[in-house]
Amino acid sequence: AVGGMLFRCECCPRAFCEDHRPQEAEIVGHCARFENLNQNRPTSACFIRCDKDCIAWANSPTFQQADADQAVAMRTFLTVASSGWRMAATVASSDPWIKPGDKILRLPTDSFATTTKPLVQATFTDLKKFLLRNF
Repeated sequence: AVGGMLFRCECCPRAFCEDHRPQEAEIVGHCARFENLNQNRPTSACFIRCDKDCIAWANSPTFQQADADQAVAMRTFLTVASSGWRMAATVASSDPWIKPGDKILRLPTDSFATTTKPLVQATFTDLKKFLLRNF
């Protein structure tokens, strides 16, 4: 099919063109998780649940609670950000998206991993250097 419409599964990484969309797919139209991240729905995308496993997962209490938790975290972030929050020398470890285990994870800051810093204090540049191995 021409036109670029993609049917994206809201539960797994798969996406399909119109010709290859599974018959059993459940069309959702929009994805609450995507919208909770303040993303605009692309005009060339329609969200689906592509198979019986994804449909079951989307209807599970775990999936629905994760959606609700994400919405609360994003509203909290937007409230804090709009009230004049600014980046300090370190990230506040009380921010709602920081989980307890994040404080013990460390990010290598050089190619030999001789120096590290707590992941919660990593900057975007630190993460980019680590991911690209470009110290």
